Amino acid sequence: MIETEILIAGYGPVGETLAALLGKAGINTLVVERDLDVYRYPRAAHFDHEIMRIWQKLGIAEAVLPWTRQMYEYEFRNAAGDILLRFDQRGIEAPSGWAPSYMFHQPALEEALRKRVAELPSVDVRLGVSLKSIDRNDGDGVTATITTDGKNEQVRARFLIGADGGGSLVRRQIDGELFDYGFDEPWLVIDTVAKDEDGLPPFGVQSCDPKRPTTVMPMSPLRRRWEFMLKPGETPEPLLDDAKITNALLHMKLAPVNWPDAAAAIMTTDTYAKGSGATCTIDGVTVNIAGIAKGSGMIAPNMATMLAFVFTDAAISAPILKTLLK
Repeated sequence: MIETEILIAGYGPVGETLAALLGKAGINTLVVERDLDVYRYPRAAHFDHEIMRIWQKLGIAEAVLPWTRQMYEYEFRNAAGDILLRFDQRGIEAPSGWAPSYMFHQPALEEALRKRVAELPSVDVRLGVSLKSIDRNDGDGVTATITTDGKNEQVRARFLIGADGGGSLVRRQIDGELFDYGFDEPWLVIDTVAKDEDGLPPFGVQSCDPKRPTTVMPMSPLRRRWEFMLKPGETPEPLLDDAKITNALLHMKLAPVNWPDAAAAIMTTDTYAKGSGATCTIDGVTVNIAGIAKGSGMIAPNMATMLAFVFTDAAISAPILKTLLK
């Protein structure tokens, strides 16, 4: 039988943090986790300055910071992109000395925590091992069974801590209740890694468009989360089409497009930037079209480098656009 002070079931952010704190205090701790690696997709998104103080205490703040984004601003906008409400915490310092609010990339945070735990000799982490049952719970401690590949082993601990998530076996074994506020809405969540962040605001945006409420949140440098509310009767699968996702992103009025700067950027021998744009309504839908060009209107066009770009948010397939441009 294994004997330890603390048995932790589950090795996500909560189990990792607790194991690190216990290990830093020199308390003998056994952690069991059925998965062999960090879950690679981000789920949690935000922590505040008090949590950053914990990372500081554990000595991982500098490792976590590159995977965070300080959140000083948050805007709520209507369908036209006009600001309805704006939170601005710039210039506000939290009592801890850290920024009040951070967005973050969860897998990177977990890797930093696990690396720190691995440095602590009083913590034994066993991956690929699950809690099977709680066999005895008395005033002196807990006896539990852990299992891996069909092999069972008993553990005696002063305390058993369930950090095993929403489907917690620990909670079921002790007949604990799960409190639920009862509010549930289906949203499609898409996490992206951008090549650059030109035109994307470095703060959160909530689009209050009744046709498709949308949240856009910077998670860490180049990483951004997009959340689209599903309408009644909708399922996520049809919306996962790349063309539909691209169209949804294009319709988000996140930042004004600076067409004069774009036109100037492609100039070579041109004496001035050239561009034009128009807005029209087609079948009740407002669409925009804009174009910039260089080398147009030259006296000897065959001697000039001709270059033109046409942009539109109209839902037109690529083959049709090519035909129109010919």
